[in-house]
Amino acid sequence: MFPFKNQGKLYSRLFLTMTMTVTITIAAVSSLLYINFERLALGLVHNYDKDSLLQVSYSATLMNDSVKVLALQAYFDPLIAKLLYRKAAPDELTEALARLTAYRNTSPFIDSIYIYNASRDVFYSTLVDYGEQRAQDFFDSGIVQTYRARVQGTTSIKPFLPIPRLMPNPYKPYTEGESRSVYSYLFSDSDWSSGIPQEAIVINVSAERMNSIIAALESGGQKNTFIIDKEGHTVTAQAGSPVGTDRRNDSVIERILGSRMTSGFFVEQARGEKALVSYISHEPNGWIFVRVTPYGQVLAQLTQWKQWTFGLAALILLLGVAGAFLLSRKLFQPIGRMMTELSGLKTEKRSMHALRLQELMKSLLLGEQVIPAETLRKKLAELDHPFTDQGSFCLLLMKLDHHAAFCESYPPRDRQLLKFGIGNIARELSKPYARSNVVELEEDSLVLILQLRPVGPGEANCDLVPLSRSIQEAVRTYIRQSTSIVISPPVSSLQQIDLLYQEVQEGAAYRVYAGHECVIDVQSEVRSRKEAETYEYPQHLEKRLTDAMMLGKPDAVMEGYRAMVEDAASYEPRVLRMMLTRLLLALEDTSRARGNGPEPFHFPTCMSEMAKLETLTDIHAYFTTRLERCMLQSRTRQQDKYEELLQQIQAYVGVHYSNPALSIEQIAEQVNMSPVYLGRLYKKLTSQSFSDYVNEVRLNEVKKLLAETDEPIVLIMEKAGFVSQGYFFTLFKKMNGLTPGEYRERNRKCFV
Repeated sequence: MFPFKNQGKLYSRLFLTMTMTVTITIAAVSSLLYINFERLALGLVHNYDKDSLLQVSYSATLMNDSVKVLALQAYFDPLIAKLLYRKAAPDELTEALARLTAYRNTSPFIDSIYIYNASRDVFYSTLVDYGEQRAQDFFDSGIVQTYRARVQGTTSIKPFLPIPRLMPNPYKPYTEGESRSVYSYLFSDSDWSSGIPQEAIVINVSAERMNSIIAALESGGQKNTFIIDKEGHTVTAQAGSPVGTDRRNDSVIERILGSRMTSGFFVEQARGEKALVSYISHEPNGWIFVRVTPYGQVLAQLTQWKQWTFGLAALILLLGVAGAFLLSRKLFQPIGRMMTELSGLKTEKRSMHALRLQELMKSLLLGEQVIPAETLRKKLAELDHPFTDQGSFCLLLMKLDHHAAFCESYPPRDRQLLKFGIGNIARELSKPYARSNVVELEEDSLVLILQLRPVGPGEANCDLVPLSRSIQEAVRTYIRQSTSIVISPPVSSLQQIDLLYQEVQEGAAYRVYAGHECVIDVQSEVRSRKEAETYEYPQHLEKRLTDAMMLGKPDAVMEGYRAMVEDAASYEPRVLRMMLTRLLLALEDTSRARGNGPEPFHFPTCMSEMAKLETLTDIHAYFTTRLERCMLQSRTRQQDKYEELLQQIQAYVGVHYSNPALSIEQIAEQVNMSPVYLGRLYKKLTSQSFSDYVNEVRLNEVKKLLAETDEPIVLIMEKAGFVSQGYFFTLFKKMNGLTPGEYRERNRKCFV
């Protein structure tokens, strides 16, 4: 009697323990799921916020590009140039300011434009009543101080980048506010590092544009979006925080500035409330875009699910305790012992079978032995493997992408565990479609052997491409590893998989064209490429490339390299590798011939490094880097050659400008070049046509003689090389704003 009671109590306790274990497990799993869901929710909200912040970032980039284009238009405008480089006449000043106002009106977000004439220390502005002012009297003293600090090198402000600041309100009596927020851009065509004041264009962009974009993206919810710079100062105005406010002591800003990542998110107390903070950096402007979302808004629904889950776990616990005392206690310990022994034997047998099965599959894949069909069936039966004689067999070769980085990131033991995890994922996902087994034959790959299930009437054949994609996605999600998969054609017997293994090995080479994380169907991919036997090495393209290297023509070098790769890429991968090997030898010889030694095309080193390149993108990056390094010295020599050519042209014009027949053909003959090419090259190098340069030299000589002599104007014109009086007088007034007689009279008065 007592043994029965004790046995009943024992099993009641066991059942109670199991119930509590299940309940605790449910609670623990629910907690983990909640944590994961919480992270997922945070990630989803962050991705949404990140997309919104990227739109703001794109708008900032567009604003930079638009302002840059506007500044360049103004620089090359002859009317604006009069404001920049000399004192404009009253009618010229009016016309130039009107043109400047027209530029300002081209974009609604341009607040105002200033022109600074360094030689006169004068600012011109598009603002009404502020057309021309001395720098010391200019109403916007802030930009004057910023400009002088930039010239003196006491600030790190870079050109072509916005400067957030408060600009004084120029219409204070008529509009509200002491100041308004703008982003100012400083542009100059001279070197700031000289320490000498330079002419500049200042374009002020209204900060309201950025604020309106942010407001449009904040529609719905209680989100707060703002911009700071890398020093922690606000770039956009907020309630109680004008532009330029120092927020480095704010815990949120402090954490963002301390991060080394260009984008991310975290949870932090913001203004006394727990919140999700997302941020991205905008490197061109040195800005950081920040969005703060209340935490409760993110997890409202998830919190309700948590309460329901823990309530369900408590109910299961109560029901389990009651069931522990109501269920039968008539269980026998011998059964428990027997089950334990059987479980141990089964585990040991399974381990032995797994090792023997791996050896058998490796032997079949490598074709090391021929096993009769009947013997193979018996061995599979002994090993409890589900492969049968029905259905077709195929292989999925899973190649690990970025294998060199994979080996550097993990020690051997961890790599083995990760590959084991990849194999498990592949087996689980293929279960609905096929019986499977995973074999590891090489360091960078796994082979998934599939026996596809027989297709019944009305059922579709299994498409291995979607299966391959699902395996890649799962491996990327859980293992964080990119894989490329090669699909073999089917065969009807397991004894033929050694042939399939050879095919997928050859198909894996096509990853060089398909790129990382590709799915390659061996049959279709091989048919899409030309056979290697029909390939002819493009000796003429190689010669064009090496000749361009010898002549120092980087564009032609890159064009020749791309042509050779494009030609070889239409063939099998081994053709591409063979072509690159021959090209390396040619590049090494050419590098030696140019006197640079074998670098950067040392053949043994490059061959070793090329073996690690997996895709055409990797190969392009590798060769482009080395070709650019090789051509750097050539570019320097080319620039010296152009400078020497310009000196020859200017010297020739300086001697023969008085010859009315002076032409580009005469100089082209002197330098042994085509006149058309020489004219285009001169304009490209100087942004001025040859005829304009000759006229400029002749007009300078005319002005000199007008000011220093009493010779007749017509005689001076002829001495300078002009023939047509009408053309001369028109050109002189156009370039100087005065007739020759007026110019002589004015300069004599100034001289007196």
